[in-house]
Amino acid sequence: MRYYHPKSFAFLSLIVCMGSSMAFPLFGWIFSELLFVIMMGADDPDFDQERNKWISYFLYLALSMGFFAFAQKILFFITGENLTFDIRMKLFGSLVHKQVSWFDRKERAPGILSNILSQDITALNGLTSETVATILESLLALVTGVAVSAFLEWRMAIVCFLATPFVLLGGILMARLDWNKRPGGKATKVKVVDPYEASNALLSDLILNYRTVISFGQENIDKIMDHYESMLSGPAKRKVRNAHLAGIAFGYSLCIRFIYIGVIFYAGAEMIKTYDLNEKDVFQSIVILFMAAIGAGFAVSQMPSAK
Repeated sequence: MRYYHPKSFAFLSLIVCMGSSMAFPLFGWIFSELLFVIMMGADDPDFDQERNKWISYFLYLALSMGFFAFAQKILFFITGENLTFDIRMKLFGSLVHKQVSWFDRKERAPGILSNILSQDITALNGLTSETVATILESLLALVTGVAVSAFLEWRMAIVCFLATPFVLLGGILMARLDWNKRPGGKATKVKVVDPYEASNALLSDLILNYRTVISFGQENIDKIMDHYESMLSGPAKRKVRNAHLAGIAFGYSLCIRFIYIGVIFYAGAEMIKTYDLNEKDVFQSIVILFMAAIGAGFAVSQMPSAK
């Protein structure tokens, strides 16, 4: 965090995330209100006024969310670039002053070091305020949805809340199917090893020392090629396995939404019949909490992975 500057931008990004967290609950509220306005019909004397009012709210919501999303990306981009620039300069300075023998080990091949400078340092953004802000946005979206839903119809809110974790998980899987980027197909708190790190190091050494490699003779060259091929086969098999896992996750994230809607609306209809509840309050309670769960899942899915 010492290299994360300006600090004022980090504070502003938290405030912006608070505004962004209201997007999906507000969308559910305005959408449900507009739907009941349409159900009034054009013959109602208040139809035009109510229609224009809620459509205007939709426009204000779209403009506000566009502003918050733009501000959030700009703040994170500036502070993130400042962070990675300073770290790259310090790391490159330390590499320049290393002894020549330090580069003799295979894990310090030029290809691996350049990959650290170009890609691995970018992952440091996952350790900064972007992660905190994203978690805050997700929690606020869910808390707001639960609070508003409970205010409208607390019995329906309880039922929706119990089913919300399944939708939340589906939203996370829908927007973050990055199984193929990780060797084990799941997140880990330790450093994730590049599955092609060893093969890239071998390839880098072969290219840098190609005259020496040619002098080994064709038989030894063939053995080196076979060894290189075996180093690629393991990661390729893991990629195929993770692709199947990603397909299952994608299917779940799609079907759970329709299952949730079917179950919740069935429960809502039964409650309306049993407790003589207001239809509009029940519907809004369902839609607001449902959209809040989708928004929370989407926010969590945008959280950078700290390696």
